[in-house]
Amino acid sequence: MVKIKKKLNESEAVRLVTQQMIAGAMRAWPRVFQNIQLATDGKIGAYIRNEEQAVFDLMLACSAVDLQVVRSLFPREQAARLETKVYAAGHSEKYGDYAQREVRRYSEEFQKEIGRVENGGDPLGVIAGLLLYRWLGDGLAKFVVPGLNEETISPILVDAVVGVVCSPYSGVGTWKEVAENFDLIEDK
Repeated sequence: MVKIKKKLNESEAVRLVTQQMIAGAMRAWPRVFQNIQLATDGKIGAYIRNEEQAVFDLMLACSAVDLQVVRSLFPREQAARLETKVYAAGHSEKYGDYAQREVRRYSEEFQKEIGRVENGGDPLGVIAGLLLYRWLGDGLAKFVVPGLNEETISPILVDAVVGVVCSPYSGVGTWKEVAENFDLIEDK
């Protein structure tokens, strides 16, 4: 049986995905916080500077991870338009261009690591590391594994974050749902 898809313009799709990512980050944050507390024997909570900002940064990281599939779900020109619209949607009065810059940064670092996978690159691990730095700032140094180089964050802590950053629970997979359920049409 052929599934008839609803039509949705690209800007509406970006709004829908953004709303889902915000809801996903808010839903996931308590689990993330619990996981990272467990991974650090309850020590990390004291280093998180601003919980509201931490949830926002989680949403940006998850948005960047989910954005990576757009190129494989939609035709090239449409995917490019969608990416541009996602970046443009990152501007707000409260945060200025912060969201736009962060999603772009996460996306660029993810792509760099994809290119290094054969040599040990870890795209989700690099996203988790950047996100942990956003949450903890210089406090991240407290969670470096002794005996390894000073930039090696505890793998247990990184895994605790990766588990959520790539989870449908946090909104990742929303672009796939949009592609399965809607025919996207170019804005007029």
